[in-house]
Amino acid sequence: MSLLCTTISLVLGLYFSRNNLALSIIISLVYIVFIFVRFSKKRAIVFLTVFIGGAFIGNLNIKYDNQDNIYQGMVVEVKENYFIFQSHFEKYYVYDENSDKEIGDFLTIKSKPSEFKTTTYESQFNFANYLKDKGVTRSLEIKDYQTDFTNPIRLHSRKKIFLAKFNENSKGLIDALLFNEKDYSNPAIATFAELNLIYLISISGIYLHSLFKGTTYVFGLFSSKKVAELVPILLFSPIALFSFPRISILRVFLLTSLRYINEHFLKKRFSYLTLLSGLSLFFLIIDYHLVYQEAFYIGFLLSLLGVFYRTGINYFPSRKRKYYLSIFAYLFLLPIMSANKNLFHLFSFPLQLMLIPFITAYIILILPSIVRLPLTNLINSYSNFLVGISKSLLKLDISLPIKVNEWFFLVYYASFILALYLLESQRIRHLRNVVIALVSFICISILPIRLPNNSVHFINVGQGDSILLCNRNKYVLIDTGGNTKFDMAEETLIPYFRKIGVSHIDLLVTSHDDFDHAGAASSLIENFKVKSYLKERSDFPIKVGDIKLENINYYDGDENDSSLVFLVDFMKKKWLFTGDASIESEKYILNSGINVDCDILKVGHHGSKTSSCEEFIKATSPSEAVISCGAKNKYGHPNKEVIETLTKYNVKIRRTDLEGTISYVSMFA
Repeated sequence: MSLLCTTISLVLGLYFSRNNLALSIIISLVYIVFIFVRFSKKRAIVFLTVFIGGAFIGNLNIKYDNQDNIYQGMVVEVKENYFIFQSHFEKYYVYDENSDKEIGDFLTIKSKPSEFKTTTYESQFNFANYLKDKGVTRSLEIKDYQTDFTNPIRLHSRKKIFLAKFNENSKGLIDALLFNEKDYSNPAIATFAELNLIYLISISGIYLHSLFKGTTYVFGLFSSKKVAELVPILLFSPIALFSFPRISILRVFLLTSLRYINEHFLKKRFSYLTLLSGLSLFFLIIDYHLVYQEAFYIGFLLSLLGVFYRTGINYFPSRKRKYYLSIFAYLFLLPIMSANKNLFHLFSFPLQLMLIPFITAYIILILPSIVRLPLTNLINSYSNFLVGISKSLLKLDISLPIKVNEWFFLVYYASFILALYLLESQRIRHLRNVVIALVSFICISILPIRLPNNSVHFINVGQGDSILLCNRNKYVLIDTGGNTKFDMAEETLIPYFRKIGVSHIDLLVTSHDDFDHAGAASSLIENFKVKSYLKERSDFPIKVGDIKLENINYYDGDENDSSLVFLVDFMKKKWLFTGDASIESEKYILNSGINVDCDILKVGHHGSKTSSCEEFIKATSPSEAVISCGAKNKYGHPNKEVIETLTKYNVKIRRTDLEGTISYVSMFA
């Protein structure tokens, strides 16, 4: 128990203040009270010290700068078009198209480190955060480098050769299951993603655990228990090697090996919790950033909570226990699955039960291919069959919007853990009440109910504009953003609306017809409830709830010159939304005698030097200015001169490329 609490203390410390400070404080205080009540003062102080140490380490920002810009180190992870390079105590992202590097290669790279930046979008995969969770915040260029040592075991190259013989469906599924690489343009991966069952081809540690149990059972029919348990460890060791450094596979393989040694050589000296805690600590000592990665915390928590579940499950009839185990795993993963697009898939559990046997059989089929058994045609046929089944199941899928955020996770998992505790202690009557409360909480989160507040959201749509104004249950959207590579409405706007509980748009306005402002309008109208759409000057003024939109720009010129400009009095603040209005438009507005003094300014044209002249900034005198732009955009927005002008007038600058979606919320104003 002491080792388990040490591990939990370290994990909570590493997470402290990483995202939501208020949430971190609440969880930490509850845990500190628990350890001082549950353990002796001496042990509690030890756990508290580990927690503080974890918090210190987790908030470190170690950077190593070499004056000669020469960095020597090792490749620690390889992907298709980049690798992660570690030099001293820092990891770097290195772009390398069609990378031929291998884990264990030692390189000398001559390059100046730069902060890693990439355009992100609200409600979509954030590659920068993904790298940050691995401890990577800076990048190196690989123009000038030399290889000091080449790892003779070229697993990455072998993987490419191995996958090349399969069709597209097989490549996508095998790459996801064995190597944790998911190409969402692949038809097989896209189908599972649409079903919101992508985790079925991601958390392959679960499947490996099943393979271990199944193989042990088969060999146990004609050999001793000791031999039967050793066979799968030896048989599946190539998977652990081939999938290195995939944490979910390594965890199952190493934990199974430790349990075998503990039972047959150490006479069960250590408990399962001790082995699990010790292995987790071992991983975190090697690289504490693992704690932020889904494969680690899902595997660790499922294994930990499974201990308490197995004790309490004895209450139920033995023939039903395996079904309850499936329900347990599904309920544990439900918030994680739903958070992706803020959708609750009503039939995801029965669909999961239908697909798991097929995927398990698929894994059994592809494993012999690793040792070059000629099963390519059979695997390709089965892959097509599996994708066909998945597409058929799409017709049965019903999805409902659900509001998932950090507080949802806190309430949900606190209730989940309490339910497990009550199950383990056989307090069935109280358990039923908690389960009813948890189901009610999920239902409330699904209902289109939103807190009756006022708010303004500058949605992160990359290089573009989209601003949502919420007045109780009235909603106005100014601009939609747009992207030629994906549907901005379906991939960004609508998932965000679900997240904050917005069920419709009363008024959609586009400031002008540029694609980065109006490109997603038609898709939004087609896929979401939009009551009204206006974009002409003659359509204004108009009032929606307490939100009055009145255009103040009547300057005629090109598309940007004619951009609608709205001065809105809302939430006891004055907001100026300028679209892409040019300097000529700004001067026209100033000469018209309109008082443009405001509290919050949406900077024109994403911070371009064609907008935001000094006279206009001086006249508007905002306390804050919001710039909506994409990281490393080809236009160089925001312009240095614009930033200098805003700074000159003591304006606080906020940017969606740095902060993501920027929200202003008021309960009473």
